[in-house]
Amino acid sequence: KNTTLHMIFKGGKGRREQLPQNRFIHSKSWFPRTAEALIVEQGLKGPLIEGSSMYQIGGQPGHRAEEHIFVPKSVIAKYRREGKLIIVQSSDLEKFFDKEMIEDAILTSARRGADPKSCRLWYKLNEETKIRVKTGAGLTKYADVGAIVGQGTIGGALLSQGVIDQGISEHFPPRGGDELIYGSVPMAPLIFMDDVIHGAVGVEEARRANARMDIVVSQLNLNLNQDKTVCICIGSTKQISWVKKDLEANPLMCGNFETELKQKFKWLGQILSCKGLADSVTETVSAREGKIRGACLEIAKIVNDWRAQVPGGMATAILLWEACCIPSLLNGSGTWTEIPTSVEKRLNLIQCWYLKLVYQVSQGAPSASLLWDTSCLDMSLRIYREKILLVGHIRKLDNISLAKQIYEEQKLKKWPGLACETSSICSELSIEDCNTTQLDKVAYGKLDGVGPVDNRPSTD
Repeated sequence: KNTTLHMIFKGGKGRREQLPQNRFIHSKSWFPRTAEALIVEQGLKGPLIEGSSMYQIGGQPGHRAEEHIFVPKSVIAKYRREGKLIIVQSSDLEKFFDKEMIEDAILTSARRGADPKSCRLWYKLNEETKIRVKTGAGLTKYADVGAIVGQGTIGGALLSQGVIDQGISEHFPPRGGDELIYGSVPMAPLIFMDDVIHGAVGVEEARRANARMDIVVSQLNLNLNQDKTVCICIGSTKQISWVKKDLEANPLMCGNFETELKQKFKWLGQILSCKGLADSVTETVSAREGKIRGACLEIAKIVNDWRAQVPGGMATAILLWEACCIPSLLNGSGTWTEIPTSVEKRLNLIQCWYLKLVYQVSQGAPSASLLWDTSCLDMSLRIYREKILLVGHIRKLDNISLAKQIYEEQKLKKWPGLACETSSICSELSIEDCNTTQLDKVAYGKLDGVGPVDNRPSTD
């Protein structure tokens, strides 16, 4: 029954001492975690996953968040080529794991055919929960909170994604009159745990979608985060102007609050901009650059420590760059379609600035020499690799997966997006097309320009 909550700061512009700016992760001892894992694995996991729609990939094994970035960007690219307007709505549930009712989780499990005894056992394990919080000043006293679905528990994510999926599926049926269609693939709200994104072709369709979303959260006894429940309008200047005039006269409401029309918003780590996919990539890189440069300065201090002044010590700088900075800077770069040349140059400038900083060379040092001497890849090549690897991942998904269906439709119709861009990349690199290759991942990874590179400099 006893649970210790660990506070994890969400980051961003918030402050650590403010409780709403922290996530509270439930952590029990090994024995109750083992018992819950056995119950979830044997009695709940299979039916919950099999009953999930293809629009919910949170908590689903074998899926990545990049799939739900690839899908809306593909839809946006198609609609923009056709000159059509698209309104992208983002909905975020406020304190989902703190407010979700455990009864909804049990009902969802029962509807999907989970073992009744496993449902009862899981409920009993979480029925009389006692929590204490681990803070910087120590541990608080235990307090009774009753039956809850804890964030970080073995079954919490699996049952919670099912609750949201079940509620939205009932009110947003695919091929509904207001839903988008990508060729022969019907669209519906995309869900990653408690984050929801939805596309509409007009203001009235967006209003009806908001009305249905309000019904969903009311039935589940939840609330929407008003600051993160926003929308953007992507289209021509004339289309956007018309939408703004319409919303000024009659605001877009979701329940008792207005859904604000923004220039951009962040979803699953990527920024979507009303100016299109190219500007979305630019805004994403801009948002990350400051944090990466700050991390680079910290690495420079580590490298300058006397303990690093040994043969091979400077390899620490490259190791930390490749292991820490690059994954953060290029996270989700496989979905960066229509990437501007200016962004590639900007990324290369960040990398060269870092190398000059840690190796203490003049800012006028040739960038080509720096990359050669450190074995660091050009940023455009890194992005090429991420795009090709994302194609390989999507091709391995089941045919019922949404990303796989969107990809196949995109490849068949030759619509703008990842498939066309990776074909051009493979042609440029003079390697086999990743969209048609029959090689497995290991064999294809050995081709020049794709395989992993050992970026550790020689210590000879």
